[in-house]
Amino acid sequence: MYRGCAPSHRNAQDVLNRISQEQVFLQYLNIYPDLNKRFLSPFRNDKIPGCRFTWYSGILYFVENTAFNNRLYWSCIDIVKYVKNCTFQEALELIDTGQSSGNITRKYVNKLRPEIRFTPKQWPKDNMYFLDHETLIKEHVYLVQDYWIKSGDTWNKNSIHQNTLTIAYHFPKTNNVKLYFPEQTENKWYSNCSTEDIFGYDKIDEYLWSDLLIIDKSQKDRLMSNYFLDLPAIAVQNEGCFIPENIMDELKFKFKHIIFMYDNDLTGIQQSQRLSEKYGVEYRIIECEPKDKYEMIESFGVENTKKLIHSYL
Repeated sequence: MYRGCAPSHRNAQDVLNRISQEQVFLQYLNIYPDLNKRFLSPFRNDKIPGCRFTWYSGILYFVENTAFNNRLYWSCIDIVKYVKNCTFQEALELIDTGQSSGNITRKYVNKLRPEIRFTPKQWPKDNMYFLDHETLIKEHVYLVQDYWIKSGDTWNKNSIHQNTLTIAYHFPKTNNVKLYFPEQTENKWYSNCSTEDIFGYDKIDEYLWSDLLIIDKSQKDRLMSNYFLDLPAIAVQNEGCFIPENIMDELKFKFKHIIFMYDNDLTGIQQSQRLSEKYGVEYRIIECEPKDKYEMIESFGVENTKKLIHSYL
């Protein structure tokens, strides 16, 4: 079976060495390559997650299990070639320049990104965020009664999971939505968000009392930082996300110290180091058994966690 465009050309290898293949897939497909998950196809009307990512000879491929367009294995270069209807070398240039500037191919995103709608319901006082209903709504975090995902001309109700705890993160500026199914072990997330959808970015002017800004890897950790740990924070969609250059430039202009504070597992450590080098900012790894702020608060309590975190600043 055809495996797509293997980047054997020297320029291709140079480009892929400079950038992240995962990030190209994230920017063009709005999917972060998790090798342990199955995904709906972004190319067609798909209701059963069956597509996956795999590495072969140093190249990351998206495996489209019905061989869309007569192709089963799609490299990130193949994706860009298809989206932009361009040559191999033109795709390389787009990847190189687009990656460095943080640009997202809007035409493609609009073409493949699903629409998501939901109806909210009241948050109970005892909830996983330790915050009241009014605060969570202010943060655009909703407990979901029902949700709909548009596929083609059809709106499908509760099509990912049914009768399970469902949370929606809403971004008013773009109207994008990230669905979170915390009780599920597979397909815990469904999203039409992009790397420009940054949790708390609309509130950064409220943080200018501080010269410090923390960047967390999730909205849950960001809420812990803001409301319990006295830390002004924003958060990316996941640890694999890069921040668009124009947004990072604004953050550097407004804050003297910017610190990535991701999980203390291997992924968190590697990505923190990578982002610190890319943007020229700091990172901190909290050395303790719970891997993130939320778990630390559950294990140690708020005050002990606050003392621990602040000892690293």
